[in-house]
Amino acid sequence: MLRNALSSARGQARLQIIGALGNHQDAPSVKTLAELARDADAAVAQAAILALAKIHNTDAHDALAALRKDARPAQAAIVTEATLRVAEQLAAKGDRKAAAPCTPNCSGHRAGQRPPRRLGSLDGA
Repeated sequence: MLRNALSSARGQARLQIIGALGNHQDAPSVKTLAELARDADAAVAQAAILALAKIHNTDAHDALAALRKDARPAQAAIVTEATLRVAEQLAAKGDRKAAAPCTPNCSGHRAGQRPPRRLGSLDGA
């Protein structure tokens, strides 16, 4: 029902629906949220990115990984934070393999350097 209402909602109602989809961890909405994460409206894009982080499944992780490659500069920090949230949840569920590809790309640290503490917890450093 929320997914259906999203297409016609505007303004604050749209933001609330996006947030609710994330809060409900609505996995079938990942594709739609990934599209909205590229919306011209910065508030919609940010809400969709945060919703993807709350869903924290491998599809959401993949959507955020794609966003990291071409996110607008203003979104880079929130995309990185969202990706780390998803990776942490995947690692907590025991899926370190799915979480691991994010860690070098999110931190900006160089090979041979110790990753930041938050990333180290994902890769065992």
